[in-house]
Amino acid sequence: MNRQFQLRHAILTSVLAVLLYGCPAVEVEVVPTLEVEDSYTVKKSPNDDRSYRYLELDNGIDVMLIRKETADKSAASLVIARGSQHDPDEHLGLAHFLEHMLFLGTEKYPLADEYQEFIQKHGGGLNAYTAPDHTNYFFEIDPAYLDEGIDRFAQFFIAPLLDATYVEREKNAVHSEYQMQKKVDGWRLYTAWKLMMDRDYDGARFSIGSLETLKNTDENEVRQFMDDSYSADQMLVVLYDRRPIDDMERLVRQTFTPIQNKQLGTATPEVAAFNSNSLPSAIGVKTIMNQRSLAISWPIPPIQAHYRSKPDAYLANLIGHEGEGSLFKYLLDQGWATALAAYSQTLDENNAVFEVDITLTEEGWRFKSAVRGLVFDYIETLRSSGIVQDWRQEERIRLDELAFQNWQESGSAIGTVNAVAQALLYYEPSDILIWPYTVEPLNPTQVVAILDHLTRDNSVTMISGPDVETDITEEHFGVEYTLDPDIDLDFHSTGQFELPVPNPYIPEDTSLISATTVSEKPTLVSGHEELQVWHASDTSFGVPYASVNLYLNVPGGISSPDDTVHAQLFSNLLSDHLNATLYPARLANFATTAAPSRTGFAVSAYGYSDKIATVFETLIEAFSGFELKQDRFDLYQLELDKTYGNFKDQRPYQQTMATLSHVLVSNSWSPASLQETLQGVSLASLIDWREQHLSEVSGRMLVSGNVSAEQVEELETILRRFVRLEKIEKIEPEVAEMSGLYVSELEIDHTDAAYFSYFQSSDTGLVARAYFGLIGEIISSSYFNQLRTEKQLGYVVNAGSRRLQDRPGLAFIVQSPTASAPEINDITEAFIEEEKARIDNMSEAEFSDYVNGYMSDLLEEDKNLPQRISRYQNDLLDENYNFDTREQFANVVQNARRSELSRRFHEATEGESLNRLIVYSMGAQGQILLGGVRADDETLKMN
Repeated sequence: MNRQFQLRHAILTSVLAVLLYGCPAVEVEVVPTLEVEDSYTVKKSPNDDRSYRYLELDNGIDVMLIRKETADKSAASLVIARGSQHDPDEHLGLAHFLEHMLFLGTEKYPLADEYQEFIQKHGGGLNAYTAPDHTNYFFEIDPAYLDEGIDRFAQFFIAPLLDATYVEREKNAVHSEYQMQKKVDGWRLYTAWKLMMDRDYDGARFSIGSLETLKNTDENEVRQFMDDSYSADQMLVVLYDRRPIDDMERLVRQTFTPIQNKQLGTATPEVAAFNSNSLPSAIGVKTIMNQRSLAISWPIPPIQAHYRSKPDAYLANLIGHEGEGSLFKYLLDQGWATALAAYSQTLDENNAVFEVDITLTEEGWRFKSAVRGLVFDYIETLRSSGIVQDWRQEERIRLDELAFQNWQESGSAIGTVNAVAQALLYYEPSDILIWPYTVEPLNPTQVVAILDHLTRDNSVTMISGPDVETDITEEHFGVEYTLDPDIDLDFHSTGQFELPVPNPYIPEDTSLISATTVSEKPTLVSGHEELQVWHASDTSFGVPYASVNLYLNVPGGISSPDDTVHAQLFSNLLSDHLNATLYPARLANFATTAAPSRTGFAVSAYGYSDKIATVFETLIEAFSGFELKQDRFDLYQLELDKTYGNFKDQRPYQQTMATLSHVLVSNSWSPASLQETLQGVSLASLIDWREQHLSEVSGRMLVSGNVSAEQVEELETILRRFVRLEKIEKIEPEVAEMSGLYVSELEIDHTDAAYFSYFQSSDTGLVARAYFGLIGEIISSSYFNQLRTEKQLGYVVNAGSRRLQDRPGLAFIVQSPTASAPEINDITEAFIEEEKARIDNMSEAEFSDYVNGYMSDLLEEDKNLPQRISRYQNDLLDENYNFDTREQFANVVQNARRSELSRRFHEATEGESLNRLIVYSMGAQGQILLGGVRADDETLKMN
C-alpha cells in the first residue's frame, strides 16, 4: 500500500463511530525515535518509551514495528483496505463472511479451532472486524509464543483452506450475528440513515450478510472474492514486541513476504453519498426502545486533507459545548434534551458529513421542530461571531499540548496494534501518534467552508421514537419509517446563546512531585472510625495526574429497591446540576463521578494534580447540599422510568447475564422491580431519603498519583468541611448461596433463544476464585469451537469464570436463532462432561501451558496510572490493605494442581453439591426448561 494511497484514503467509518469533536489541538514537541525508511520519523510524546520503525516489504505491505523493552504481551494486526463497501451486489455481506472464514483453518494449520486454541492457551486474545472501507485482524499473546502465533496468523492470508464444509456452516454464524442486531436500535437507525443516501453509493447497502444475501455463495465465490480483493499492496501490518527492532523486522519479513502482491490498487467509491438534488430531506423512524432523538446531517467537503488542523473538530467543539450559554444548556433548561453530540465523519476520501445528534425528552419531542430551529439559530450565531479567535486557538493549543506531552499508554498490546493499524491506514507513518492533536495553525477559511454547508437546504433530518407514524418497511432489519415525518423543516426558533468563555480548569503547574515520595503501595495516613484516608504518591508514569476516590457508607446501605431508585435519582440530578459547571473541566481532561456503590456512594475525581482540589471541592460541595427542584425531578424521574423500561429490549443474552445479579445479589434488583418502585417516588420522598442516608456518612478515601502529603490533607479538609462524617456501619451486599437447581425464565420479544447457566462454587475466597478462573481459561475456547464453529448454535457463545463478590462460579452463555434453550442445555451438559474427562486425562505439560498462559494475564504490568489506581481500588474495597491481591492470586495459580482443579470442577457441576442457576428465554423455538425451583428477585434473597 503506497503512501499516496494512504493519504487519499478515508479516515473514519460509521461502523467504528469514531468522533472527531473534542479531539485536541497542540503544537507538538517531537521526541524523535528511529529514522526509518523514506525519511519517516515517528513523532512521539516525551513520555513514550517505545521505539518505532516503518518499512515496506518487498511485496508492498506497509509495516510499523513497535518495540517496548518491558512488554509482557506481544501483538500483531493486519489491515486490508477492503471492506463491506466492496461487496459484490449479488453477495452482500461477503467481506464480513470472508473475515469469519479466515479463522477456520489453513493449509499449514488445518484444524478449525487450532489458531484460537493456541492463542488462548498462551495468555492471548484475538478478534477481527469488517468496516466499510477495511477489515482488521488482530491478536496478542505471551511474547515467548509470538513466532508460532504470528506464523499461524499470517497463513490466513497465504493459504487459507476456505473449506466448503465451513462455508455452509459459517453462513449460519453470520446470519446469527445479523439476527442479533435486528432489534438493536443503533443498527436500525444506522440502516435508516443509509436509506437517505444515493442508491448508487456502495456504502448505502446492507453490509452484515444473511442466509438470504449469501445463499448463492459457495467456496468458489469466497475464494474468488479473496483473490480479487486481498493483495499485499493493499495491506499493512503492525507488530508490537519486546525483542530488538532488527529482530522484529526479520520476523515480519520472513512471515509476511510470502503474501502475494496482485497490484490491485485502490478501490474507492466515486459516487457522492448524498445526492444534492434530493436535499433537504427528512425521515422518521420507529424505534423499539422508548427513546427519542433528532439528528441532522450535512454533507461537507472532504476533510481528510485537513487532519493536521482539524477545522471540523474546532467547529464541533463549539456546537457540542455543554457549558453556560451553550445550545445544549439552553435545551436542557427548557427540559427538551438530555444529551447533544456534534461530530464529523469521513465516509470515504470523497465523502464526509457533519452531524448533530440530540436525545430528546418527552417535552422535547413535542417541540422537535423548535429544537431543530434552535440548532440552525445557534449556527447563525456562530456565523456572525467570528468564531476563530486567537485566545480560543491558544487555549486549544495549551490543553492539547498538555494532553500530548502527558500521553500514557492506552492499555493492552492488542489495543495498541489495533489503533496504530487504523492510523497507519489513513495517515503518514510519522503522524500515527500525533494525528489526534492539531499540529498546524487553524485556517479560518477552513472552518467557514464547513460552516457554509451547515444550511437548511443541505440537511438530512432524522427523527426517531417509539410512536413515529410510518408507512414503509425496510427489507433487511424490518425498520418501519416514513419519508414524510411529523417535523416542520421550515420552523425558525430564536434562543439565547453565548459562546464559551475561557476555561478555568487549565492547569498552571504540571511539575512532578519529588521522586523520593513515590509509594510502593497505598499507606494509611489518617485512620479514624468515620474516615480512613489512604495515600499512594506515584510519578512512575511521568504524568502530573492525581485521583481522588471516595467510598461512602450510608446508614442501612443500599439494601432495597427503594434505596436503589432514590440513590440513582439523586445521582442523576447531581450530574444534571453540575454538568454546565464541570463541562470545562471535562474539556481539560478531568473526569468526575458520583454514583451509587455497593455500600452507599462512590465519588471520584481524576485529572491534573494542581486543579484536583478545585474540581473535588466543586463536586463534594454539590453532593452535600445542592437544591432538589421539582421540574428537574419530574424530568429525570421520567428518564429513569424509560431506562428501566428499555431493559426488556436489550439483547437477550445481555438480559440473561444481568439477571444473575438480580437473583443472587442482595442489593441488585430487576429493572421491572425498580420501575414499579419508581412510581411511588416523589420529590418529597427523595428529600427525606437524602436526609436519612446522606446527612451522616462514613468512608474511605484513596488519593493517588502526582499528589503530595500536603495535598492529601487539603482534600481531607475539603471533605470534612462539606460532609458530616460519623461512625456508620458498612453494609456489604450478600450473595445468596444456592442449594440445588434454580431456573428463571425471561419473557423477551426476540426470535432468538437465550441461555445462561451458572454453576456456583461452594467455596469463597481467593483460592477458589483462582481455581475457577483457571477452569474458565481451559474450557472457554473449546466451548466456543464446539457450540459456535461446529454446531453453529449462534454468534454469541461464551464460557468462563464469573465472580459475585467473593464467591466464584462458572458461566455458559449462548444466544441462538436455531436451537431451543433445552437443546442448548443438553449440549452444554454434554460439553461439561467431556471437559471434565479431558482435564482428568490432561498431561502435566498441557496443564502447565494453561497455567503459564493464565499467569501471563494475571501478572501484566500496569500500563498507565488509571490501571494501577483500579487495582488499588479493588483491594481497598475488598479490605486487602496489603494491596497485593494480584500477587496472591498469581501465586495460587502458579502452584495449582491439576488434581485439585479437577476436583473443584467435578464438585461444582455434579451430584449433591450442584448449586446452579439457569436463566433463559424461549425465543421462536417456544420450548421451556423443565425441573428446578423457579427463581426471581425474591426467591433466594429471602432464604
